[in-house]
Amino acid sequence: MTEPEPTPTLRFDRKAFKRLRTERNLSREALARLIDTRPTSPLVADWEAGWSAPQLRNIGRLARALECDPADLLEWSTDEVTPRERREAAAERDAAG
Repeated sequence: MTEPEPTPTLRFDRKAFKRLRTERNLSREALARLIDTRPTSPLVADWEAGWSAPQLRNIGRLARALECDPADLLEWSTDEVTPRERREAAAERDAAG
């Protein structure tokens, strides 16, 4: 018997986010200012790298700043690895060597 397919979930699309930011010639710092976050905050870089994902309230702010529809920042995914699990795996790799 085969395993059932994972159920798709709606997730932040970090690749679309980075593409939209660069198409609009916005630096990470400039985008941080537009969404009322400190320009030195690592949030934007972490979102692009997949280390974390923005909270739902920030999707609307990002969409306004990037002049796009909020749906442009989301994707259906069956990837079961969360940003937290990605961070933990990277930390384990770094600690190992």
